Amino acid sequence: MRDGTRSALLFSLFAMAIAGCPDTGDDDTTSEPSVPPLASPTPAEPSPGVTLTPTPSGAPTSTPQSTATPWPAGPTATPGSVSTPTLVPEPTATPVPPAPSPTPAPEPSPTPAPEPTPTPPVDADGDGYPASNDCNDLDPAVHPGALEVCNGQDDNCDGNTDEDVTITWYADEDGDGHGAGEAHTGCTAPEGSATEGDDCDDTLPSVFPGASEVCNGQDDNCDGNADEGLDITDFYLDEDGDGFGTGVPISDCKPVPGYAEDDEDCDDGDAAVNPAATEVCDMIDNDCDDLVDEEVTHTFYVDGDGDGYGTDSSAQACSAPEGYAERTGDCRDDDATVHPDAVEVCNDIDDDCDGNTDEGLDLVTSYPDGDGDGYGTEAGAMTDCLVPDGFVETPGDCDDGAAAVNPGAVEVCNGIDDDCDGDTDGDATDAPTWYLDGDGDGHGDATQPLAACDQPPDHVGSSDDCDDLNPTVHPGADEVCNGIDDDCDGTVDDDPADGTPWYVDQDQDGFGDPDGVVACEAPSPAHIQDGTDCDDADPRTFPGAQEICDSADNDCDGEVDEDCPSAILLPPPDYGFVAEPPDEGACALIGEVDNPPDPHYIDNLATYMSMLDGDTAGLVSAVPLDSPVLDWSIRYNGDPLASPGNYTDSTLPWPSMSPNGSYGSSRFRGYLNIRAGDPLNVTIGLIGNDSLRLIIQGQEIVWVNWSNGQWKKFRYLSFPSPGLYTFEVQWSTNFCCNIDPFELVWAEGFMPGYEDYDTMCASSSCIYNNGQPIPGFFIIGAPNLVQSTTGVVHGCLQCNTQEDCADDQVCNSAGLCESP
Repeated sequence: MRDGTRSALLFSLFAMAIAGCPDTGDDDTTSEPSVPPLASPTPAEPSPGVTLTPTPSGAPTSTPQSTATPWPAGPTATPGSVSTPTLVPEPTATPVPPAPSPTPAPEPSPTPAPEPTPTPPVDADGDGYPASNDCNDLDPAVHPGALEVCNGQDDNCDGNTDEDVTITWYADEDGDGHGAGEAHTGCTAPEGSATEGDDCDDTLPSVFPGASEVCNGQDDNCDGNADEGLDITDFYLDEDGDGFGTGVPISDCKPVPGYAEDDEDCDDGDAAVNPAATEVCDMIDNDCDDLVDEEVTHTFYVDGDGDGYGTDSSAQACSAPEGYAERTGDCRDDDATVHPDAVEVCNDIDDDCDGNTDEGLDLVTSYPDGDGDGYGTEAGAMTDCLVPDGFVETPGDCDDGAAAVNPGAVEVCNGIDDDCDGDTDGDATDAPTWYLDGDGDGHGDATQPLAACDQPPDHVGSSDDCDDLNPTVHPGADEVCNGIDDDCDGTVDDDPADGTPWYVDQDQDGFGDPDGVVACEAPSPAHIQDGTDCDDADPRTFPGAQEICDSADNDCDGEVDEDCPSAILLPPPDYGFVAEPPDEGACALIGEVDNPPDPHYIDNLATYMSMLDGDTAGLVSAVPLDSPVLDWSIRYNGDPLASPGNYTDSTLPWPSMSPNGSYGSSRFRGYLNIRAGDPLNVTIGLIGNDSLRLIIQGQEIVWVNWSNGQWKKFRYLSFPSPGLYTFEVQWSTNFCCNIDPFELVWAEGFMPGYEDYDTMCASSSCIYNNGQPIPGFFIIGAPNLVQSTTGVVHGCLQCNTQEDCADDQVCNSAGLCESP
């Protein structure tokens, strides 16, 4: 049930209850209540307490604002009587205020209404209009004066539905805003429609009332006419397409292809012929003006000399005939150099045909040149447009009788002003250059030159002084040791007069080559102050050297091999000498040999040695031995007792054997370190027991057998130069007595009496003459002997096995890598 209907029913029941129930109060006086007149059927505004708001459909609805009733209140009921309930309108949709707004009724007088309370009229929808005036008292949006909206009902209760609120529309197929066809009405115009139905062609959006009329043969603006108001033009057939036509025209509002607006073409088959064409000289009326070649022929003039200019005699033609020119004005038609365009030259002829001769030319001042050198004198000068013979345009000759004298001549030292500049011999090209000699030593300073024909004061012709403030410094001066380049040769203190002669000692024998230099100090460590060596490449040759039989003048006395002792000449050393041996002493092995052959026979010595070469399997023990002197021995089968022996320079106790027929052998290998300054000619000795052998640089020096005693063997040797010389000692001994091992001793130079000295002693007492060294000899000590196989000093033991050496070397019994 709608809210309005329910409210109306409740209100009716309430009214009926009031009418059928008498008042039962105590008051005897009963009076009829005065009912105020009803409000105007068309109220100016909604009832108090009701606010009008539009509904979604546009119809107003009412919203109660308070419970106040628009009717005056009745008397208060007494106890026991039926109370009159106050009618409160239910909340409903707020109605939209009617338009136009009615003028509100005046407020009722505040005078209290008489008792009893009147019965209010029925207004079920609470829109302020009673049901007697409301055509739909169940809808607060419907009442007299309400705004009629398009909703299919009578909103304002005037008996009409949707009057003046529907829309009329027409279908608009082309979307140009103008429709056509049957009209339709309704509340809303559908999409694709228009409110105007005046389109005369609803298929073309360009056609509608008010459109611009264009030239297309149709009624664009729907006024019943096609192309009205447009310009209509006559067009003529244009067959040659030159923009000009002929013949009968056709009319149109737009250009017609193949037609032109102009009909003045005189030859519609030739596009080059039309009124806009340019007349050319071709015997045709090109511009259609009924004239042929008008104003296109030219006037040509007779040109006898062919210079492009003719005389007054002329002819008309399209192009110049032979012997005619386009231009006239030639004043001499027999001379091609004379015409209006020619350049006026100084020749007494009107070259440019302007009626003037030699006009506008520059006048030239020329000077007589008597000597023909191209320069003239001021006297006799003349001005004209030509330079006469014997004249020149350049003046300034100071001697017109001498062709070599003029402003362009070269000044030379001859006492004449050759170049006419007023300065005799000034800036002469052949003037010598002089240099300031500030210190007066006859040598000038190259930085201060001066060219002059004659020598100026304090100047000289040389410029080689390197210090023009020091008169002692100049080329040719004596160089002295003062840190100055005295002789200006670019070198300081070279070959000084007060210097010392220095000589190169190439072979380091203490004597230099005679070809020396003079210097303030030694030029190099190889220079010495003795220059008396007669062969500075041989360290065995120098003044005072021992003469040896080697086919050389060893002592530099001018004689060869005089009284020379025969010497064993050794090969060159393997390596250079070692200046500072790192280790004192030498290297060897000492050990016991198992069952060697009899050592007393020299033939067996090689067998002994082979037992020690590269293989220690034959040794009971093998330990390194480091000794300050060359004392070595080898033990065999036994426990030798230590005894002091008789070697005064030895620091080691020497073992001895019990007389049991024991024997042994050994080898020692090393290098003799012959240093610079050491004597190269020596007498060397090998002292030992039984069999002995000495090899130096692979050359055998000593090999002797035993003969019931000790041996001393000496040889005279000559080393070719300082260096490391390989040596090897091989020996064997009889242990039946106190051991007398070998000693390697030497003496400087040749020791007479020992050149091939062999001796035998019954005991060791003959070795050192009862404990004293042999006169003139000394034992090779540690500073003279180092071990090396590559030139680099190593420790005693280089190798233990073959793998420690190079492929082409072997590891010998001394622990050294050597070439086999």
